[in-house]
Amino acid sequence: MPKNTASAVAHSPLGLILTSRAKIAVLRELWRAGAPLSRREIARRAAMAYHSVEQALADLLVARVVEEIGDAPHRLTQLSVEHRLGPSLAALFRSEADFFPALRVALRAVAGQAPAGLIAVAITGAVAGGSEAPGEPLELVLVAIDAGAARHWSARYAGQADEIGRRFGVPVRVIAYDRQSARSLWAKRTPTAERVVHRAETLIGVTLLEAVSSGA
Repeated sequence: MPKNTASAVAHSPLGLILTSRAKIAVLRELWRAGAPLSRREIARRAAMAYHSVEQALADLLVARVVEEIGDAPHRLTQLSVEHRLGPSLAALFRSEADFFPALRVALRAVAGQAPAGLIAVAITGAVAGGSEAPGEPLELVLVAIDAGAARHWSARYAGQADEIGRRFGVPVRVIAYDRQSARSLWAKRTPTAERVVHRAETLIGVTLLEAVSSGA
């Protein structure tokens, strides 16, 4: 016989608390705020529909991982400071907040302290804009001084891509150019290429725009 909601909260609370992106988003915004928020403010910060916030809070209130203070229409919601899972959830969100910075550090570390022949390394595509879909690769564009250096750094990053992917759960796709080829392609650029270059996030060296500009 399936467990009812009350027994599920007692035996497997995470099955109720973390079962949708909406619930996680609500908890994340309450953790970030560190203070009570109105439902409309939660919706605004999480870029969610108000109805979605209400639905998420319905289960979170049943689990008592959040609590409401005050009376309508000025009622506010906050994380429950007494809930046994509170410290663990806070630690999880702290780790998430450090996730992408740690990924950038891991990618920089591949090049070492003195990346000879490497002009630029940049994250491009949807990941650079924070809008990637699940399973979408992190595109890493390298620009090196010549074809030999481009092959060297392409192989070095490709050799570490699987290990980084396992650690962070993010597939890494390496695209390498020598400076002359990159500048030739940029000279015939499309609007899509312009968006990619201008939105790229620099990891090492100069910006991608500086690397491909012939005047640089």
